[in-house]
Amino acid sequence: MTKLIILHGLGQTIKDWDNVVKNLDCDCLVFNLFEGITSESTITIESMYSEVSNKLDSINEPFYLSGLSLGGLLALMYTTRNNNRHIKGIIVSGAIYKSIPKWINNIQTAIFQLLPKSNFEKMGLNGKQAIDLMKSIDLDLEEDLSKITLPTLIICGEKDKINLKSSKQMSQLIKESELQIVLNGGHELNKDKPLELSKLITNFIGLVEGSY
Repeated sequence: MTKLIILHGLGQTIKDWDNVVKNLDCDCLVFNLFEGITSESTITIESMYSEVSNKLDSINEPFYLSGLSLGGLLALMYTTRNNNRHIKGIIVSGAIYKSIPKWINNIQTAIFQLLPKSNFEKMGLNGKQAIDLMKSIDLDLEEDLSKITLPTLIICGEKDKINLKSSKQMSQLIKESELQIVLNGGHELNKDKPLELSKLITNFIGLVEGSY
């Protein structure tokens, strides 16, 4: 059976993907990106990438890699930095490929500072760790994206204005990519448009499988 690895977004847990996974006819595994993190842990995009990379490197069978938001960025980082022969295609939703603009970072920081502790405890981080993680995203994958030759599905919600421009740019940079805009969809498509998201993933995998 086809294997799909899912990397969730910041502020999410693996349970947030239940409504997507139940509509997918494949062997799905949602990585818990914050598993094992304690209140003393230092969290950066590179430390998270290292953990994700080690897990993905240990997979010894063909798989598709999917990520939303933070998970999407990690999926792009892995695809551009590793030559993993087992990856058959990638699916990226609502993701960036460059450093977060300062004004967006400031807004997100202000929001995080207002959220109760319980919101962070649910996903396995505290407020400071979430803010530090956001501030650590200082990279530019533009040149690397043009080198991706894997079949790629780029998805973005119509209402996700911050990431819509980035998604369109990615579709131009990645030669073997397809862009799908989900009507009336927001940033967290796994929550507000789970059926539509699962259909896009299913159709993409079906097309790639049919081409082999």
